[in-house]
Amino acid sequence: MDTLDSKPAYELFTQGTGGMFLTADFGNEKRALPLLALQVMTSTSETEGDRLILEFTNENLEITGHGLGELFDHLTLGRVKTVRVGVSAKIRIEKISCLKG
Repeated sequence: MDTLDSKPAYELFTQGTGGMFLTADFGNEKRALPLLALQVMTSTSETEGDRLILEFTNENLEITGHGLGELFDHLTLGRVKTVRVGVSAKIRIEKISCLKG
């Protein structure tokens, strides 16, 4: 899914709770990835935008966009429920790719 959606770029678990899965919403497909399988998370920022790479046991999730620092912080705390292409207050997710590890 390469076009911006009308939905927010991400959703957080409510009332300070966290979850056991991170859902990647590709529009026509959703993939729930277990946070216990998350091994490494990398954040890079370049002139053309930001990139997050989440390395799970069997696959990697690559998120590209702008202002992803706040999303990185929420991810490190396990607060993110869903990520998708879209725009939130300070965050713009332009593309999400799932790659086999």
